[in-house]
This record gives sequence, structure tokens and C-alpha cells, in this order.
Amino acid sequence: MTVGGSDPGLARGAWIDRATGALLCLVLIGTILMHWGAQWPWLAWATGTCFVGAIALMTPRVRWGRRAFVAVACVLTALALLRADGGSRAVGTAIVLAAFVAAFFSALTSLGKAAGTSPAVYRAGSYLALQPPGRRYLALTIGGKLFSLVLNYGSLPLLGSLAMSSLSTEKDRRIRAIRTRRMLLAIERAMVSTLTWSPLTYSVTLITLLLPGLSWGTIVLPGLVSGVIISGTGWALDMLFSPRRTSPRPPAATGQVSDTRGRPRDLLPLLLLLAILTGIVLGVTETLGIDVPGIVILVVPLVALGWIVIQWRGSPTAAHPLARARDYVFETLPDMRSELVLISMAAYIGSVGSFLAQPVAEAVAPTLSETPPLVILTAVIWVIIALGQLGMNPMLSVTLLIPALPSLESLGIGSVSMFLAVSAGWALSGISTPFSALAVIMSRFSGVSPRTVGLFWNGPFTLVCGILLTIWVLLFDRFLDGG
Repeated sequence: MTVGGSDPGLARGAWIDRATGALLCLVLIGTILMHWGAQWPWLAWATGTCFVGAIALMTPRVRWGRRAFVAVACVLTALALLRADGGSRAVGTAIVLAAFVAAFFSALTSLGKAAGTSPAVYRAGSYLALQPPGRRYLALTIGGKLFSLVLNYGSLPLLGSLAMSSLSTEKDRRIRAIRTRRMLLAIERAMVSTLTWSPLTYSVTLITLLLPGLSWGTIVLPGLVSGVIISGTGWALDMLFSPRRTSPRPPAATGQVSDTRGRPRDLLPLLLLLAILTGIVLGVTETLGIDVPGIVILVVPLVALGWIVIQWRGSPTAAHPLARARDYVFETLPDMRSELVLISMAAYIGSVGSFLAQPVAEAVAPTLSETPPLVILTAVIWVIIALGQLGMNPMLSVTLLIPALPSLESLGIGSVSMFLAVSAGWALSGISTPFSALAVIMSRFSGVSPRTVGLFWNGPFTLVCGILLTIWVLLFDRFLDGG
């Protein structure tokens, strides 16, 4: 029995959640200060200590698959510290990188928290999901990008649930299955197409941190071309292979379309939000010279808080912003412990692993320096995709691969070209592997296995799109990349 009707286990879990949230909040603050130029010698140490403490609190409360990542990280840490040639420095660098990944995740999810209670976001999603079949894929592709920029992976369950609701009146099981697949693929590929250029994605942020001399301004236009290739390939394949309806389409009820499908202006709040974020990012970059990752982890939580204040002022039933902020720190962040452990440990393992692999990298460096750049860039794209099929998280493979490569100058490859290759591999790895969060979410909505989603639904798309992206990367490196 419990005394006073309270459960000591629940009380202990609540205190662990509070401590975890507080530590993650300190990690976010410390990371912001470091990116905004704070030079205090103790700051990196304190931020790293808070991160390690948060991982220690979260690890016993995640499933064994996530604990395995922590165990591997501990083994690699021990091996690195046994090396006298910079092992402790490599561990410190990896902790700072993993802490940044955790801080970036915390910042982005704050925007998703605000968007989740916004009626405007729901109206915009409904407008996209309820488009007529003839233009639904294209609408979800374009609108899905807007949602992905704001919600990141959170766009998938939101748009996915709205898409499923829009199909509830379809009586033909075959047609319903076809439309389910087409709508979910449009949403998924729209999200993936932002991984090559958006500063609000882990891929762009991490790659620009790992590759020297890169900034968002140098990669955004070439990355947008990669995103257009991804979206265009998906739309073209959908148009070519989508089955045609053989029975007449039932007439819509009079006056129903305008009430349920909404209007294009329902997308204006998202466009306004993105314009605000983009304007702030570009303005601060140009005036203060702060790197884009540093701007994002500060600006996004502030914009999220402002959005929550607007909702609170506009609705008498909305929770107070301070209460929302407290719930986010002490409940929402600890509840996402599984994702936090996975992505931060993937970054850490890749960073320490690349240090331990330096002898091998140095041994093959002369061979790579004599290899044509087109071979190296092609290999980077397809190796990342192949590692995804083996269950390796793209963040892990990228943080392991990039530091292990010789200098780009010795390879004769421009930094933007390497970014395009790595981001292309990251995007296609995430959409084609059965082990990704994308496949799991799509499987939950469609009722098919993650393997079917990754390999069978997206296999041909990955092959065609991979070839097109490879050609684009090689052309850019040959004719457009100035180094």
C-alpha cells in the first residue's frame, strides 16, 4: 500500500523528470551562450556536465535498444581515453557536439509544442488533406514542406492523421488503400526534401558544423535544387504509376466543399511564421555574424513562446504561457527521452568513432587523394544510403564519415559539393531504410510494415532519385563549385 494515496515510484519518476528537464534547459542555455560568443573557460565543461547528467538520468528509463547506444558510447570513450594522442580532447569535442544536438532538438520541439495547439495549423493541414485527388499529391508536397519546416518530424503524425480522416468516407477499400499510400508518400517525401537546405533540420545544421568553411548562405540555393529534385521525382513517379479510377466519381454534396476543404488563405499563418523565422535568421547572420545553428537554437524557442502568448491572448481557455513553458521543460522534454538519447548518442558515437578510426583514415588517405572526385562524391551518397539499410542512423554515419575523410583540398572537392553529397545520402537513407522514424510513423498510419514502406514503397523512388541527385552533385562540383 501507499501512504496518503501517493505512489513513491511515481513521485520519484516526477522528480527525475524535473531534474532531466532542468539539465536539458541548462544544456540549451549553455549551448546558446557558446554559439553567441561567450568565452568563459568553464562554460563548455559545465554544459557538457549537464548533458552527461541528463543522459545518466534518461538512460535507465529508455528501452534496451537505446541503452545499447549509451553502452557503445561508454566503450568508445574508454578506448579514446586510453590513447595518449588527444583522446581526452576528442571526448570533450564529442560531448560538446552531442550536447548541441540535444539543445537543437529541444529548441525545435518547442516550436512543435506551440504549433500543436494552434487552430491555424489545424486548418492549414485540413486544407491540404482535403484537396481533390487530382491535385492532392502536389498540394501535400508543397504544403508538407511548410509543415516540415515548422514541425520537422512532427509534421508526419499531424498531416498523416488529417489524411486518414479525409479518407474515412471512401467505401472502396482498394481506392482507400491507394490513396492512403499516395498521400502518406507525398507527406513523407515533402519532409525529406527539406533535409537538403532547411536550417531547421538536423542534417543541414550538423553537416555545416562538421564541414569547415560552410555557412547556410553558401548551401541554401544548391540545397534547394536538391530538394526540388526529390519533390519532383516523387511527383513524377506518382503521376506515371498512379492507377486511374475506373468507376465514376461520386458527386460532392452541395455546399460541402467550401466548408470542409477550406481556402488557400488558410496557409498564410504558416507562410508568415516562416517569413519571420527566415527574416530573423538572415538579419542576425548579416548584422552580427552569428552562425545559423546558434541563431536557430535561440530564435526558435523565443518565437514559440511568442506564438503561445498570442494563443493565450486570443482564447480564454488557453493555458498561461508560463504554465506551458513549465510543462514543456518538466514534462514534454523528459517524455522525449528515447529520441534525445538516440540522436545525441549517435552524434557522440560518430565523433569519437571517427577519432578512433584516424589510423585507418590516414592509411587510405593517399589512395583517396588519387581517386577522382566524381568517384568519391558518388560513393559518399550511396555509402550513406547503404549504411541506412544496415540499421545505421544517418546522423551516426555522417558524424563518422565526414571527420574521417582527408581534407577536401587534398581530394579536389569543394565544400558545397561535399555538403550536397552528404545531405543527399542523408535524405535518401532516411526515407528508404526500414529502421528510420519515418518508416515507423508511416507504417503506423498505413497498416503495412516499416520494411514495406522503406524498401517497396520508396525503393524505386530512392534508386531514381539517387541517380538524379548523383548527377546533380557531379555537375555542380564540375562546373559550379568554386571550392
